[in-house]
Amino acid sequence: MANGDPFSSVHRDTDHLLTTMISPPQSTLENSDSLQVGQIMRSVDSVDTFDSIVQAATRLQSNGIDVLPVVNQGRFVGVITENSLAKALASKLDWTAPASDIMIDAPTVRADADQKEALQLLNSNAFSAITVVDRDGQVMGIVSASCFSPSQLTENRPMMVGGMATPFGVYLTNGAVGSGAKGFPLVLTGFTLFVLLIIAQLGSKMAENQVADRIPEALRHVAFGLLPMVLFFLLMRVIPLSGTHGAEHQVVHAIERGEPLVPEIVTRMPRVHPRCGTNIAVGASMFLAITQLPWIASQEVRLGVGLLATMFLWQPIGNFLQQYITTRKPTFKQLHTGIAAGKELIRNASTVRSTHPNIGVRIYHSGMLHVMMGSALCYGAGRILQTVFQIDLGLE
Repeated sequence: MANGDPFSSVHRDTDHLLTTMISPPQSTLENSDSLQVGQIMRSVDSVDTFDSIVQAATRLQSNGIDVLPVVNQGRFVGVITENSLAKALASKLDWTAPASDIMIDAPTVRADADQKEALQLLNSNAFSAITVVDRDGQVMGIVSASCFSPSQLTENRPMMVGGMATPFGVYLTNGAVGSGAKGFPLVLTGFTLFVLLIIAQLGSKMAENQVADRIPEALRHVAFGLLPMVLFFLLMRVIPLSGTHGAEHQVVHAIERGEPLVPEIVTRMPRVHPRCGTNIAVGASMFLAITQLPWIASQEVRLGVGLLATMFLWQPIGNFLQQYITTRKPTFKQLHTGIAAGKELIRNASTVRSTHPNIGVRIYHSGMLHVMMGSALCYGAGRILQTVFQIDLGLE
């Protein structure tokens, strides 16, 4: 028998994994020369050409840097500096004049350019910082000399993140890029959810056949209309997908709040998120159920009651279901996959070609097309089973 604590090796392995997840690899700092501009830039406020000079002065102060990008319809057109502002004051220009009146030309650098290009621009120009843009000229941030310090490496975090739980881990997206469990895992998510829906429908039919006569007729339609959704959510609770769902929400919260993606912090984040699909499903189900109430004769009244009830109750009920049904505390592995997906998304977002992709790109990266494909495959497989084995799965 070996001497010492038999669990010490397990503790050392866990501590090593936590340290790896918390601290950036040394190679990241040693190879910082190969980083792209988007990976070292810092976020910055900008002004529109029609904004006032007083607004420009306020944002110059809040940015804490001597370069304020000016945009027209979202695209970079120039900058305002403390020097250009001083010249405007010396010429007694009205504070209410548009920012374009004191704007000056300035170079830009693409987010996917090598950082050496940005350093050359800084050396060859009188500006203390260079504006970083995407391929469409949209401002993404700003890069200055202090950004090149390895200890000051920053993350250009997406302002809004969406995501999805899959059987293989967390998928995240900002609309322009995706990260984590993408592709086939998303298809498998659609397949899995459709299987749960079939089971819920079959369970509801069995319950209706067994106890329908014991329920008052006025309540029967509503009760068995909502039962499939209730069973679906309960099935979600018992499968591992609910833990991955919880990890997804916690990582999204951490990213959107600017928190470091480390287990000690991410695990403290809420599991309830206001943009979760659970809330949408609850709202749609509530509205449809209320509009079918048999004891309200007027269709207009049913629609009005359904609309009002949904407006006031869909989010509280959806949040309750998120907390206690559709998510649960993730395991260490589920949290790890979520954090890895979050870090990958931040890296990808920092060098994205366009920060404002078209609707087709957004739909593709949402993962819904993949989920729909998985659901369609499950439906097709179910229809084949119905035909071959002559069983009723409720598919028409």
